[in-house]
Parts: sequence; C-alpha cells; structure tokens
Amino acid sequence: MDFYSLQDFLFENSIDRNASTGRLFLNFIASGHKSDSEKMLDLLMEFAFSPAFDEEILERERQIVLREIDQRSGEPMYRLRKIVLEKIMEKGSLYLYDPLGKKEDVEKADVELLKKVYARILKNSQIIISAAGSEVTIDFLKSKISSYLSKIESKEAIPVDYLPENKLKKFKKLPIVSKLAHEHTILDIIIPMPITYDTRHIRSCLQDLIFDNPTGILFDRLRNQLGLIYSLHYEFNMPGNMLDIQMICDEKNVDKILNETRNIFSSPDLVFDPKKVEIVKDLTVKRQQIMEDEAGHVISFTLDNFQDWGVITSIDDFTDKIRNMTDEEMRAYFKIITENLEKMQIVIIKNKHKKINIFK
Repeated sequence: MDFYSLQDFLFENSIDRNASTGRLFLNFIASGHKSDSEKMLDLLMEFAFSPAFDEEILERERQIVLREIDQRSGEPMYRLRKIVLEKIMEKGSLYLYDPLGKKEDVEKADVELLKKVYARILKNSQIIISAAGSEVTIDFLKSKISSYLSKIESKEAIPVDYLPENKLKKFKKLPIVSKLAHEHTILDIIIPMPITYDTRHIRSCLQDLIFDNPTGILFDRLRNQLGLIYSLHYEFNMPGNMLDIQMICDEKNVDKILNETRNIFSSPDLVFDPKKVEIVKDLTVKRQQIMEDEAGHVISFTLDNFQDWGVITSIDDFTDKIRNMTDEEMRAYFKIITENLEKMQIVIIKNKHKKINIFK
C-alpha cells in the first residue's frame, strides 16, 4: 500500500496503529475489533519485518523529527536535565542518549543508511510479540510469524534485559548553577544500591510507606509536618542501580532536609509500623487486582517485566509475593538503603551563585 491506501485501510477497518521509540526498544502497536486480529498482526509484521523505505516520505519525516528536536532543545527543563545528566553520569550512560538522535545525524540520513541500520536492528534484536484479545492464541501467533522467521532469526541477538553500563561520576556534593533553573532549589539525593527483580514486590510497598502522599513517612515529615519541601519525586532506578529522590525546596532548608532524610532512613521502627504495613500491603494487592480487570493491563504487566528484567511473571504471581511478604524481608531490604546512606551523592541545582552551608 502507498500512504493513502494505508490510511483508507485503517479507516475502513477501524484499526488504530501507533509506534514508539525508546532508548532500548522499538514498538509497533495496533488495536481494533477482535474480528480484525489477523489484519492487525499482518500489518504490524509488515511494518516490523519488511518495511518499505521511500525517499519522499523520508524527507517529510526528517523535517518532523528535526522540528521535534528543535522544540525539545528549546524547552528549559529538558535543557537543564541534559546539563545535569552530563555532569553526574559517566560517558556511555544510557541517560545521555536521546531517542530522537542528534540533529546532524538526522540531517544526513538517507534511505540506504536507514536500510542498513534497520537490518542491523533486526539482526541484533530479540522479537517480542504481545497480544491480548479473545481471537488471539499462541498457535495463531506462531503460524503468522513463521513466514518471517528467516528475516529475524539471529544467533547474535542482544538479551531482552540488556543494559549498557550506567555509572555516576564520583562526587559527594555537586552544586550546579544554571539560569535555566527555577528560583527554588532542586535537591537531588542519589543513594547507589542494587535494584533487582527479586526485591520489586518489596519496593511496591516501600514507596507507600516512605514516599507517596499521604501515607509516606518521609513525604509527611518533610512537607506536611515541617514544611521544608514543596514537592517530592522518587525513583528506584533500575538502569542506574540507585534510589533517586528529588525535592523542590528553599535553599536555606537543604541541611535540615538532609538531616531529616538520614533520620528517617536510620529508623526502621518508624517506617514499619505493623498496622500501617498491613494496610499498605492490602492497598498494593488491591491495585494489582484492579489491573486484572482489563486484558490489556494483564499483558502489559507481563511484557514490562520481561523487557525490564528478562523475567516472565503474571499479576497473580506478583500479587501473591506481596501478600506473603514478611516483616523480615522488608526490614532486610530497608537495611540496604540504610547501609548505603554513607554512599549518598547530593546534587543541588539552583539559578544563582550563592553559598550553601553544605558546600562550605
């Protein structure tokens, strides 16, 4: 099909198709009525395994991508984040790469280069097909993909859960001053620690116990009780093997915030109130069960775990791990955070040159 025939085909069959490009995955997505499952699968496989590269379309898409790069490079927060990452991450880190690519590479890309790069992608990649719907079976998927196997089989495929090395530069306290920053200070507390799949269920409960509003003890202490912060964001960051806590605050409160944070992470009995732990476990189980209401969520859960960790698991299995989680398990993982406090790396981002006590 040419472009217009494809648009007509999608309209006539009420098929919604999309694609996304991340740092590690290229995804082709389609959804529609169950009676059109075969059409959707054929469409996606044609896109993925036998793409047609057209010079005219390439030029049009090139301009779209260049505009997106210009738009993103003009966003203050994007530019600030890029500056920060370049200062804290070692060269080669996953975070230093943008899926949109470099402007100069997009400008010089031609059809032959696209064909060459895409052939390499198929050779080095593993292919994951994820489908949810009453008309879809494993045998159906196998029969459809068989005709494409010669295009995608590879003995050199990169593992699904492959990650390049992501290392923080060595520093204890790093001040970053930029005109792009807000008048309030961004305090970024990074605690290096292993983030593995076998402790994921524990992290699901810890985020409620420590960070999330309104139950999290750290959030409640810093924001509600002491009024030291305006917001708190956190991430158990798997690619970087770190707990990353980012707060917006006034510069004068940085020392107090750091002291309170250390106190919370050094006080397991404050965090693991038995009654609260049971409430949080129950809430987490309910959230998992709500996901089971939609087939799309169920398949996405398994797919996300497989892509992130290389592990195949179901919502039921994961929910059981949360339900059966012991106090000893939670305390043992929390102890890892406590023991890694001495490795804490602190980044302070501000827009004015002004000394902070911590940097004296």
